[in-house]
Amino acid sequence: MTMFSSPWFGSKAAPGEITGSNTANATAGGSASSYTFSSQSIGTADDSRIVVVAVTVGFNGSVSTVSGVTVGGTSATQQAAATEGASENFRAEVWSVAVASGTSADVVVSLSAATGNNRGCGISVYRMIGDVEVSAEATGTDDRSSGTLSTTVSAKEDGFIVGAAVQFYSDACSWTGLTEAADAVTANVTHSSAYVAPTSDSTLTVSAAFTNTYNLASALAVASWHPT
Repeated sequence: MTMFSSPWFGSKAAPGEITGSNTANATAGGSASSYTFSSQSIGTADDSRIVVVAVTVGFNGSVSTVSGVTVGGTSATQQAAATEGASENFRAEVWSVAVASGTSADVVVSLSAATGNNRGCGISVYRMIGDVEVSAEATGTDDRSSGTLSTTVSAKEDGFIVGAAVQFYSDACSWTGLTEAADAVTANVTHSSAYVAPTSDSTLTVSAAFTNTYNLASALAVASWHPT
Protein backbone atom coordinates (compact mmCIF):
# COMPACT_ATOMS: atom_id res chain seq x y z
CA MET A 1 0.00 0.00 0.00
CA THR A 2 1.51 3.30 -1.08
CA MET A 3 0.04 6.77 -0.78
CA PHE A 4 1.56 9.83 -2.35
CA SER A 5 1.27 13.53 -1.68
CA SER A 6 0.85 16.13 -4.40
CA PRO A 7 4.23 17.77 -5.22
CA TRP A 8 4.41 21.53 -5.73
CA PHE A 9 7.14 21.42 -8.33
CA GLY A 10 7.07 25.08 -9.37
CA SER A 11 6.66 26.82 -6.00
CA LYS A 12 8.90 29.81 -5.32
CA ALA A 13 9.92 30.75 -1.80
CA ALA A 14 9.51 34.29 -0.46
CA PRO A 15 12.50 36.00 1.19
CA GLY A 16 13.20 34.48 4.59
CA GLU A 17 11.06 31.45 3.79
CA ILE A 18 11.62 27.78 2.95
CA THR A 19 9.22 26.20 0.47
CA GLY A 20 9.19 22.39 0.65
CA SER A 21 7.31 19.56 -1.05
CA ASN A 22 7.31 15.78 -1.38
CA THR A 23 8.40 14.90 -4.93
CA ALA A 24 8.82 11.11 -4.95
CA ASN A 25 8.30 7.95 -2.89
CA ALA A 26 9.62 4.48 -3.68
CA THR A 27 10.42 1.09 -2.18
CA ALA A 28 12.56 -1.86 -3.28
CA GLY A 29 12.34 -5.39 -1.92
CA GLY A 30 14.93 -8.11 -1.84
CA SER A 31 18.14 -8.51 0.14
CA ALA A 32 20.94 -6.19 -0.95
CA SER A 33 23.72 -3.94 0.31
CA SER A 34 22.86 -1.19 -2.18
CA TYR A 35 19.51 -0.01 -3.51
CA THR A 36 19.20 2.19 -6.61
CA PHE A 37 15.97 4.11 -7.11
CA SER A 38 16.23 5.31 -10.70
CA SER A 39 14.94 8.62 -12.09
CA GLN A 40 13.28 9.92 -8.95
CA SER A 41 11.61 13.32 -9.28
CA ILE A 42 13.43 16.12 -7.44
CA GLY A 43 11.17 18.89 -8.77
CA THR A 44 11.97 22.06 -10.68
CA ALA A 45 15.61 23.13 -10.68
CA ASP A 46 16.62 26.05 -8.46
CA ASP A 47 19.95 27.48 -7.35
CA SER A 48 18.87 27.18 -3.71
CA ARG A 49 17.43 23.66 -3.93
CA ILE A 50 18.15 21.16 -1.19
CA VAL A 51 17.04 17.57 -1.78
CA VAL A 52 16.05 15.62 1.33
CA VAL A 53 15.85 11.82 1.37
CA ALA A 54 14.04 9.96 4.14
CA VAL A 55 15.42 6.41 4.29
CA THR A 56 13.91 3.36 6.01
CA VAL A 57 15.45 -0.12 6.04
CA GLY A 58 15.44 -3.37 8.02
CA PHE A 59 18.48 -5.64 8.36
CA ASN A 60 16.90 -8.71 9.98
CA GLY A 61 19.15 -8.78 13.02
CA SER A 62 22.57 -7.89 11.62
CA VAL A 63 24.27 -4.85 13.16
CA SER A 64 24.51 -2.74 10.04
CA THR A 65 24.25 0.90 9.01
CA VAL A 66 23.29 3.16 6.13
CA SER A 67 26.78 4.02 4.92
CA GLY A 68 25.80 6.60 2.32
CA VAL A 69 23.11 8.20 0.16
CA THR A 70 23.71 9.86 -3.21
CA VAL A 71 21.38 11.94 -5.36
CA GLY A 72 22.43 12.12 -8.99
CA GLY A 73 25.89 10.96 -7.94
CA THR A 74 26.34 13.69 -5.30
CA SER A 75 26.81 12.51 -1.73
CA ALA A 76 24.19 13.53 0.82
CA THR A 77 24.83 14.23 4.52
CA GLN A 78 23.06 12.36 7.31
CA GLN A 79 20.93 14.73 9.41
CA ALA A 80 19.05 12.37 11.76
CA ALA A 81 19.23 8.62 12.39
CA ALA A 82 17.56 6.12 14.71
CA THR A 83 17.87 2.34 15.00
CA GLU A 84 15.94 -0.29 16.94
CA GLY A 85 18.62 -2.91 17.40
CA ALA A 86 17.08 -5.24 19.96
CA SER A 87 15.50 -7.62 17.48
CA GLU A 88 15.56 -6.62 13.81
CA ASN A 89 17.89 -3.60 13.59
CA PHE A 90 15.47 -1.34 11.76
CA ARG A 91 16.78 2.09 10.78
CA ALA A 92 15.03 5.39 10.02
CA GLU A 93 17.21 8.22 8.71
CA VAL A 94 17.03 11.65 7.05
CA TRP A 95 19.73 12.80 4.59
CA SER A 96 20.12 16.00 2.55
CA VAL A 97 22.21 17.45 -0.27
CA ALA A 98 22.33 20.58 -2.47
CA VAL A 99 21.34 19.78 -6.07
CA ALA A 100 20.76 22.90 -8.18
CA SER A 101 20.18 21.40 -11.64
CA GLY A 102 17.95 18.74 -13.16
CA THR A 103 14.39 17.58 -12.48
CA SER A 104 15.09 13.91 -11.74
CA ALA A 105 17.96 11.88 -10.37
CA ASP A 106 18.96 8.38 -9.33
CA VAL A 107 18.89 7.97 -5.55
CA VAL A 108 21.31 5.32 -4.28
CA VAL A 109 21.23 4.01 -0.70
CA SER A 110 24.40 2.13 0.32
CA LEU A 111 24.47 -0.15 3.35
CA SER A 112 27.33 -1.62 5.37
CA ALA A 113 25.82 -5.10 4.95
CA ALA A 114 23.03 -6.71 2.99
CA THR A 115 19.51 -6.75 4.33
CA GLY A 116 18.12 -10.16 5.27
CA ASN A 117 14.93 -12.03 4.35
CA ASN A 118 14.02 -9.56 1.58
CA ARG A 119 13.44 -6.80 4.11
CA GLY A 120 14.07 -4.14 1.48
CA CYS A 121 14.45 -0.37 1.61
CA GLY A 122 12.19 2.66 1.26
CA ILE A 123 12.79 6.30 0.37
CA SER A 124 10.80 9.53 0.28
CA VAL A 125 12.27 12.49 -1.59
CA TYR A 126 11.63 16.13 -0.75
CA ARG A 127 12.55 19.41 -2.44
CA MET A 128 13.32 22.55 -0.42
CA ILE A 129 14.11 25.97 -1.89
CA GLY A 130 14.55 29.47 -0.54
CA ASP A 131 16.34 30.55 2.62
CA VAL A 132 17.70 27.10 3.39
CA GLU A 133 21.01 25.32 4.01
CA VAL A 134 21.93 21.63 3.72
CA SER A 135 22.18 21.08 7.47
CA ALA A 136 19.06 20.84 9.61
CA GLU A 137 18.86 23.17 12.61
CA ALA A 138 17.15 20.61 14.87
CA THR A 139 16.58 16.86 14.99
CA GLY A 140 14.69 14.33 17.06
CA THR A 141 14.76 10.52 17.23
CA ASP A 142 13.12 7.58 18.96
CA ASP A 143 13.49 3.81 18.85
CA ARG A 144 11.64 1.18 20.83
CA SER A 145 10.39 -2.37 21.04
CA SER A 146 6.96 -1.35 22.38
CA GLY A 147 4.64 1.65 22.27
CA THR A 148 4.19 4.62 19.94
CA LEU A 149 7.24 6.33 18.52
CA SER A 150 7.50 9.94 19.70
CA THR A 151 10.00 12.78 19.77
CA THR A 152 10.10 16.58 19.94
CA VAL A 153 11.79 18.96 17.55
CA SER A 154 12.21 22.73 17.30
CA ALA A 155 9.90 24.14 14.61
CA LYS A 156 10.19 27.61 13.07
CA GLU A 157 7.64 29.57 11.08
CA ASP A 158 8.36 29.31 7.32
CA GLY A 159 10.63 26.30 7.92
CA PHE A 160 10.25 22.68 6.81
CA ILE A 161 10.31 19.37 8.70
CA VAL A 162 10.76 15.81 7.39
CA GLY A 163 10.26 12.55 9.27
CA ALA A 164 10.98 8.88 8.57
CA ALA A 165 9.54 5.90 10.46
CA VAL A 166 9.93 2.14 10.10
CA GLN A 167 8.49 -0.90 11.86
CA PHE A 168 8.41 -4.67 11.53
CA TYR A 169 5.23 -6.54 10.61
CA SER A 170 2.87 -3.61 10.18
CA ASP A 171 0.64 -2.32 7.43
CA ALA A 172 0.00 1.38 8.14
CA CYS A 173 1.39 4.31 10.08
CA SER A 174 -0.57 7.21 11.60
CA TRP A 175 1.37 10.45 12.12
CA THR A 176 0.77 13.23 14.64
CA GLY A 177 2.45 16.60 14.09
CA LEU A 178 3.42 15.83 10.48
CA THR A 179 1.40 15.09 7.34
CA GLU A 180 1.91 11.62 5.87
CA ALA A 181 3.59 11.50 2.46
CA ALA A 182 3.99 7.76 1.96
CA ASP A 183 3.15 4.43 3.58
CA ALA A 184 4.42 1.23 1.94
CA VAL A 185 5.28 -2.37 2.85
CA THR A 186 8.12 -4.65 1.74
CA ALA A 187 8.40 -8.16 3.21
CA ASN A 188 6.90 -7.48 6.65
CA VAL A 189 8.45 -4.03 6.95
CA THR A 190 6.44 -0.79 6.87
CA HIS A 191 8.23 2.26 5.47
CA SER A 192 6.62 5.64 6.19
CA SER A 193 7.51 9.31 5.81
CA ALA A 194 5.82 12.61 6.63
CA TYR A 195 6.45 16.36 6.58
CA VAL A 196 5.10 19.76 7.59
CA ALA A 197 5.67 23.44 6.84
CA PRO A 198 5.31 25.11 10.28
CA THR A 199 3.23 28.28 10.51
CA SER A 200 4.61 29.34 13.90
CA ASP A 201 7.58 28.83 16.20
CA SER A 202 7.08 25.93 18.60
CA THR A 203 8.46 22.79 20.16
CA LEU A 204 6.65 20.29 17.98
CA THR A 205 5.75 16.80 19.20
CA VAL A 206 5.97 14.23 16.41
CA SER A 207 4.60 10.72 16.84
CA ALA A 208 4.22 7.71 14.56
CA ALA A 209 1.80 4.94 15.51
CA PHE A 210 1.63 1.68 13.59
CA THR A 211 -1.61 -0.31 13.40
CA ASN A 212 -0.16 -3.81 13.71
CA THR A 213 1.39 -4.48 17.12
CA TYR A 214 2.66 -8.00 16.45
CA ASN A 215 6.25 -6.88 16.94
CA LEU A 216 6.95 -3.24 17.71
CA ALA A 217 10.58 -3.07 16.63
CA SER A 218 10.50 0.46 15.30
CA ALA A 219 12.49 3.66 14.74
CA LEU A 220 11.75 7.34 14.06
CA ALA A 221 13.99 10.15 12.77
CA VAL A 222 12.94 13.77 12.28
CA ALA A 223 14.90 16.74 10.88
CA SER A 224 13.79 20.39 11.04
CA TRP A 225 15.09 23.18 8.81
CA HIS A 226 14.73 26.83 9.90
CA PRO A 227 15.02 29.84 7.59
CA THR A 228 18.60 31.06 7.85
